[in-house]
Amino acid sequence: FYGGFPRAVALMKQLEEEALTAGNDVLKVHAGDALTGTVFYSFFGPAMDAAVMYVASFDAFVLGNHEFDDGDANLADFLALLEFPAVSFNGTSCVVQ
Repeated sequence: FYGGFPRAVALMKQLEEEALTAGNDVLKVHAGDALTGTVFYSFFGPAMDAAVMYVASFDAFVLGNHEFDDGDANLADFLALLEFPAVSFNGTSCVVQ
């Protein structure tokens, strides 16, 4: 009732249904900074973040600067858990995992 990720996912699903009903395509992209910076991550770590991102059915994930806060190995472990592509953009090129 008081917000958080479940409420965000419910709204995403509602908006997706409305868009599809109207005949529009939908692309759900997580804008990055999923790791660090929240109490949720501090308690549960990257595996749980990946799990809730799966529930949201994202089509892609954009790496944010905070994905690198706990080191490259932590980021690699997190990316291995994702069931959708991770992308990175530096202004001149795009990399897709």
